[in-house]
Amino acid sequence: MASVSPSQRGVRRSLTVAGAALAAVALLAGCSQTSADDTSESASDESSKSELFDMLPQSVKDSGKVVIASDASFGPPWVFHPEEDPEQWQGIDVDMSDHLFKEVFGVEVERLEMPFDGIIPALKAGKFDVVVNGMTASAERQEQIDQVYVINSDTGIVVAEGNPKGVQEWEDLCGLVAATISGTNEQHLLEELAAECPADKPLEVLPFPTATAQTLAVTSGRADALIGGYATFTYLDENELPSFDGLELLDVIVQSNPLGYGSSKAVPEMGEAIEAGMNQMIEDGSYQEILDKWGVGDAAVERAVLNAQLNE
Repeated sequence: MASVSPSQRGVRRSLTVAGAALAAVALLAGCSQTSADDTSESASDESSKSELFDMLPQSVKDSGKVVIASDASFGPPWVFHPEEDPEQWQGIDVDMSDHLFKEVFGVEVERLEMPFDGIIPALKAGKFDVVVNGMTASAERQEQIDQVYVINSDTGIVVAEGNPKGVQEWEDLCGLVAATISGTNEQHLLEELAAECPADKPLEVLPFPTATAQTLAVTSGRADALIGGYATFTYLDENELPSFDGLELLDVIVQSNPLGYGSSKAVPEMGEAIEAGMNQMIEDGSYQEILDKWGVGDAAVERAVLNAQLNE
């Protein structure tokens, strides 16, 4: 074995110490850079949240709270009270609005229960700040309130199990009795069809205050079909929920509808803030994650739009 002189050992020891020092410097520099990046990213997030917060109406900024109204009888997957805890709110609209106002804007959320057909008058009267309820965005509604187009939804037809009336398409409802929820776009569609049905095959439209009531109308034989959100019916059917017992969803899409979150025209800042906040969620992926969680990922829009009159 070759011998190593004291001077050579000194050189090696110096190189080892120098290498360790350089490694430590590099490690500290890396940590410093990572910390700087994290700090920069955090500062950017806080700046973005601050800018969005500043868009909210002054009343919401002052109270630190937004009041949202919904009709939970619409049922899953949009908005509902779970049977195991009727005090809780669940659904796509709940998760979406919670994230929007709590995480994006940084304010608290208070929820109010309200029948659907009374929501727009109450919003115009200033009883709450926002309506989040699987509501179709339409030119007619946007004459009364501001709406931010946030989700796509299809209208479907449900009949008694076995389809005893042989409904195959939309026009087959002529001569039958059809149920729907009062004040909805589906009621409007049924009334349009009723006006076109031949005199010897009249369509009777039965509007009900809740989804439970319209479902019962079909299972009890009072109505031959019910009209509503295809995503809702699919969710009930695939999850084998008791409320869908004895019913059958037809493979018929009546119409594709844009859904929007509503706010008062007297407070234009709210609609503008919702539009900006929803687009932030679309960009950061949280919007898509919520839709995917509820099995309606295909309902996503590319961009939220304020007062997009997509359903003239």
